Amino acid sequence: MDQISDISLFAQVVASGNLSAAARDLGLSTAAISKRLIRLEERLGIQLLTRTTRGASPTEEGSAFYERCVHILGDIEEAEAEISGCELNPTGTLKVIAPIAFGRRHIALHVPEFLARYPKIHLDLRLSAQSVDFVSNQCDVWIRIGEPEDSRLVARKIAPNRRIVCASPLYLERHGEPQTVQDLKHHNCLIIDRPNTRAEQWHFIGPNGPETVRVSGNLRSNDGEVIQRSALAGIGIAVKSTWDAGTLLQDDMLRQILHPYEPPTSNIYAISLQSRHRAGRVSAFIDFLLEKFGSAPYWESPAKPG
Repeated sequence: MDQISDISLFAQVVASGNLSAAARDLGLSTAAISKRLIRLEERLGIQLLTRTTRGASPTEEGSAFYERCVHILGDIEEAEAEISGCELNPTGTLKVIAPIAFGRRHIALHVPEFLARYPKIHLDLRLSAQSVDFVSNQCDVWIRIGEPEDSRLVARKIAPNRRIVCASPLYLERHGEPQTVQDLKHHNCLIIDRPNTRAEQWHFIGPNGPETVRVSGNLRSNDGEVIQRSALAGIGIAVKSTWDAGTLLQDDMLRQILHPYEPPTSNIYAISLQSRHRAGRVSAFIDFLLEKFGSAPYWESPAKPG
């Protein structure tokens, strides 16, 4: 059991980033943690961590060992949950990372109900605009738009991410409504920058199949909120996800245009490590999101014609 205790301690140090933080989390002294880490390294015959005054980071061998440790600890936790009945009454801390906008609009909205349903779960919800190192962050569930390529991860679709072309009634009154995607060349298009994409090339699926148009406009940003506010102000035409603009469409503050054409859909996934996806609290959270969103989520509604 000392071996399991030591690898659990090692995993906590890697997740915390330094010995002091791990000591606080585990209720141990820094000296005690350091002593046990040295004992573990001596037993394995390798250096697991590079220690500096700023923190502790895993060596190449330490990173590989950490991934195996996460799998082992996940299997132990799953076995304990099955034998103790925790699958029916899940407990423990659940760390979730989600995109900022989607997390605020649609994850945080349902947090009170989730915690009321599962009072023994402690939810640690982190919202981030950046891609995260899923493993080193010791995250249980990652909400992501688009399926990951990492084979260590299990991706479960929780909702479609339908995107549309839209504009405010004010803009359409002043500039008219485009009838085909090629008409967008003559309109002010609000461009959002995404990593590793050609932002000016807008792709569509229409009656005759895929179609691409190069657009231009007087505003571009890497922030979707900036683009949305500008579209509401009548500055130009935008491409928005319905989960983000659904209520604005319902209230006729934005109108969907180019109805036969829509940008390609990129689904929303709840992602977990293979070693953790069956843990009670992970399954409970993902099943809960599926219940709330599903194949026809509440933010979808018939778009009003322009």
